[in-house]
Amino acid sequence: MIDNLTNILTDILAISTLIGFTVSIFLLILFFLKKTKKISTITEKLFFKNITKISLPSAWVIATISMVTSLYYSEVAGFEACTFCWYERIAMYPLVIILGIASWRDDFKVKIYALPLAIIGMLISIYHYQLQLFPNQSAISCSSNASGSSISCTGSWFLEFGFISIPFMAFTGFLLIISLLLITDRIK
Repeated sequence: MIDNLTNILTDILAISTLIGFTVSIFLLILFFLKKTKKISTITEKLFFKNITKISLPSAWVIATISMVTSLYYSEVAGFEACTFCWYERIAMYPLVIILGIASWRDDFKVKIYALPLAIIGMLISIYHYQLQLFPNQSAISCSSNASGSSISCTGSWFLEFGFISIPFMAFTGFLLIISLLLITDRIK
């Protein structure tokens, strides 16, 4: 039963990862268009006013889903976390609390605290993902003694659609949080 639930969850998360990656790219394009003043004032006011209302709560939901699913994979499905999985968790788990409080208080200054954590987590997940793609390299801090884990950082518990693994899901989660935080601005 757990295996079936894990397979269903993995399929749902893989599709969500594709959607999240696409939304992230869209939000980053909008952010850069806004910064370079290549977007009309009317579009900017309408779109950014509406997206700002949901950006902090959305970032919190992404962080919460990431935390809950990582705990499901390790504690229920039995996927032991490697060293870099733990580093990614160290970057993601505090974001649940930070973004939750910021959402509740409408604190748009949270970017100062949340962006560095999300960027560090994204960089770790990029490095981890490339380790899985090119496993014949030596990994920084990925030995059997580093975190007490004997799981290799180059291995993958699953590979959906031929490229989506847990580090790629983490990368997309961090990228989506970064995109939502960048697009967040005070409602004027």
